[in-house]
Amino acid sequence: MVKRFYIRLGLTIAKMALFMGLWFITTAHVSIPNPIRDPGLAARGNSETITWASLDLTALQTFRDHLTLTGDPQQPMGLYVEGVMAYPIIQQPRSNPAYVSSQPNTLTEFALAKHYGSLGLLAHNDLAGQSFLALQPGQDLWVVFGDGNLKRYRVATIKHYQALQPNSPYSSFINIDDKDRTVLSAAELFLHIYERPGALILQTCLARNGNNSWGRLFVIALPEETTSLSIPPE
Repeated sequence: MVKRFYIRLGLTIAKMALFMGLWFITTAHVSIPNPIRDPGLAARGNSETITWASLDLTALQTFRDHLTLTGDPQQPMGLYVEGVMAYPIIQQPRSNPAYVSSQPNTLTEFALAKHYGSLGLLAHNDLAGQSFLALQPGQDLWVVFGDGNLKRYRVATIKHYQALQPNSPYSSFINIDDKDRTVLSAAELFLHIYERPGALILQTCLARNGNNSWGRLFVIALPEETTSLSIPPE
């Protein structure tokens, strides 16, 4: 019985590692040499100088009102960042936990992140993911939930990792922000990033040297509990 238990445990760990590796590959599409902000929103102002007092509530409400809300207060429906993005969020099919939307200006909620208490959003780096590259620490991100209420998050840190074997589901990753160049397995990186209860995490791929899956970008934002916002419907 003990032997069977460890065999099953080993298979479970192997499947988990394979899934994580496949998922780490899915957010790459093509190289974006000069990522730009969403052109329809960029004209509204420099997002690095936006403050709570100057938040364009009309634009935020308009974005919220154009979403198809489900009424579920736990389901994220859209992400708004002043001057950077205003994207709807879709959920992964239950049968495809590595799914990432191929629709433009659309984010995908990462279902597995929920099991670790965080809210993960995925996007390809030639689609909505390019906007992730424009984010900076200290910026505010607003998530619209299914009941129409909004919650503010603030970017705490941005992490960059190089995949040692970009096209392998078993690749390890180097923390290129760390002077010690720490190496993590796919499973270790997943837990390091997503085991953050309450956090909002945006993920896309980094393309370098002609390789679309060269690395991974993670934007980690923490909730601003005292500044949740409820805008009544029109």
